[in-house]
Amino acid sequence: MLARKRKNMDLNEISKGCKERGLDELFEFLKPMAKNAIKIDTQAKDDGDIAVGASKFGGQPDLPASVPWPSNENGALSFVAQINFAEVSKFDTDGLLPKSGMLYLFYDINLRIWGYDPADKKGFAVIFSEAAKDQLARQNMDSGNFTFGARSLSFKNELNLPSLQSSLVPFGKFSEEEWEAYHEIIEPSWQAKENKLLGHSDNIQDGMELECELVANGLDCGDGSAYHHSNIAEFEKNAAQWQLLLQIDSDEQSDMDWDGEGRIYLWIKRDDLAARDFSKTWLVLQTS
Repeated sequence: MLARKRKNMDLNEISKGCKERGLDELFEFLKPMAKNAIKIDTQAKDDGDIAVGASKFGGQPDLPASVPWPSNENGALSFVAQINFAEVSKFDTDGLLPKSGMLYLFYDINLRIWGYDPADKKGFAVIFSEAAKDQLARQNMDSGNFTFGARSLSFKNELNLPSLQSSLVPFGKFSEEEWEAYHEIIEPSWQAKENKLLGHSDNIQDGMELECELVANGLDCGDGSAYHHSNIAEFEKNAAQWQLLLQIDSDEQSDMDWDGEGRIYLWIKRDDLAARDFSKTWLVLQTS
C-alpha cells in the first residue's frame, strides 16, 4: 500500500477555495480557531542509530532508572513514542509545552482500547520525566509486549483549522452541502499521513473533545446515553478546554497499525498542560 503524501494547504489556499465555492461565511467562522501545530515527519531508522534521548516513534524507550516500564494485567505495555520537548520547543510558538523533559507513550495493543470508556485508562500509559539526558538508558522488555519499527522524527510548523467533525463546531451550523464542498477543498491534506503535536485533530470519526470531557467525568460513551446526561450543557462548555497533545497515524511499514488505517490521539486539558500534569491525558483511537 502506498503511503499517503501530504499536500500542505495554508489559510490563503483554503480561503481562496472557500470564496470560489461561496463558503466565505464558513471560512470566517473557522479562521479565528486556527491553531499552530507541530507537524512530525518520520524516517525509518535502526533503533541503534537513534541517539539516546532523541524523539522517536517505536523501537525501545530511553527511560531513567527511576521510571518503571508501565504494565497492566496483560503484562508490559508496548512503547509507542517519546518526545523530547527540548527538540520541539522552538516550534511551539504559543509556549504551551514544557521547554525540556521527555514525554513517553505506551499502549496495550492486545487490549486495544478506543477511549470511550473510563475503564480504558488501563490500556495506555503516559509518562513525563524531567530526568537529565545522562540519566537515560535504552530499556528492553521481552515479556510479551510488541515492539514497533523505529522512526526518527523531525518537526516543522503548520497552521490547522478544526476538523469538520470537531466538537468545537456546533452541529447544524452549516448545511451538509456546505461541509461537503469544504471537504473537497481540504481533501488533499485530509488524506495525508498526519503526525503532529498540538493544533487541531484530523478526525476520522466524530469530534473527541466532548467525548474526553464525558469520560473524564466517569461517563461511558459507548451506548450514547452520556450525551443525554442532565449536565450535558456544562460538559459541552468544558469540552473546549481539551487540547490535542499528540496525534499518531498508522504506519504499516513499522507495524504501527491502529486498527487498519486509523489514528491515535492523545488529549489533555489546557490547565493540566500548563500545570505539566500529564497523568490526566486521555487517548482515543479512531478508524474508518
